[in-house]
Amino acid sequence: MKHDGARASSLATPEERTAMREKMRNAATPEERQKIAEANHAEMQKRAKEKGITLPEARGPHGRHGKHAAPAAPAAEQPKN
Repeated sequence: MKHDGARASSLATPEERTAMREKMRNAATPEERQKIAEANHAEMQKRAKEKGITLPEARGPHGRHGKHAAPAAPAAEQPKN
């Protein structure tokens, strides 16, 4: 599915983004973080629809889009620590 290049975070206020980061930090388990992220994405999808914007799919638990998404960049292109 094509999307408009919009990011869900662009539909949230700075205060909402700060609150979301805090909720994610305070989540006790990866499952709790995933539920918070899914709820946030659903809200951003609702706002996007109201503005006529299509967002990309929600990211998975490892920061990837969709269920079987490939990493953003091949290992050779990722920065070295």
